[in-house]
Amino acid sequence: AYTINNSGNIETTGVVKALVIDPQNAAIKDAKEAQVNLLLNGSQTGEFTFSTDALDMKSYKVNLGYLSQGKQFTIADTTFTVKDTIPPVLSISTLSDGSYTNNEVLNITGTVTDNSGVKELLINGVSVTVNSDGSFTYALVMQSGGNKVTTVAADMAGNQASDTRTINLDRTAPVLIITAPADNSKTGTA
Repeated sequence: AYTINNSGNIETTGVVKALVIDPQNAAIKDAKEAQVNLLLNGSQTGEFTFSTDALDMKSYKVNLGYLSQGKQFTIADTTFTVKDTIPPVLSISTLSDGSYTNNEVLNITGTVTDNSGVKELLINGVSVTVNSDGSFTYALVMQSGGNKVTTVAADMAGNQASDTRTINLDRTAPVLIITAPADNSKTGTA
């Protein structure tokens, strides 16, 4: 929001301009303007709103100026930063939560992608390599009983996505006891 005051000795008409500028190359990324008519000792307020959808995640300069009778006046300069608030997209392919297996090695595969880049992927605190296409694979050696498997992906801005599941390793073979028919007995007729 802005307020322009006319403390001069005449009424004036002009244009208030707001520019979003990339300070790295001085390119104007967006511009807005509004016509103003200032009475003697009067003021006018207004507001400009800019979308950040087309902007990269970095800092930008905003210049607010007033143009009247061919003269440009700077009202204010400020900066703002476009930040990433979107967590990575994590997709895991392995046994579902609460599953049982008798295989000591659990293969975990999946993909992780992010708009600002993936910083790291951890499975149970161990760093896992993420391929250029976002895919990953990891072989987790499990212990007997319940095994908590926590996968955490973080992007360059520190946003995180996670998946936690418990996989049960049961290496004990079932015991099968046959009580009927009795050993060496005959059943039915032929």
